[in-house]
Amino acid sequence: MPQCRPTALGNTSSAVQRQAGIWTPKDFPVVFLFSGESGKSYGHHDDWVDGVFEYTGEGQNGPMAFTGGNKAIRDHRKNGNDLLLFKDFG
Repeated sequence: MPQCRPTALGNTSSAVQRQAGIWTPKDFPVVFLFSGESGKSYGHHDDWVDGVFEYTGEGQNGPMAFTGGNKAIRDHRKNGNDLLLFKDFG
């Protein structure tokens, strides 16, 4: 398994494909989810409900489409990626 170095993930132009709160590093088998209070201003209301974290995903209007970061979340197991959630309490 490749080692994750902060410098590799810090360069979003080459190492990471970033869609809003969803990051998909090209060189590492993970999908990063970022959730926090700032998303509420865009209509995103992520939270724990009955032991399951409900994550809004990409998109602000209409039904969510399974493209980009939403597809990466849905297919993370099939693609052999871990799904890591980070919540900003700030």
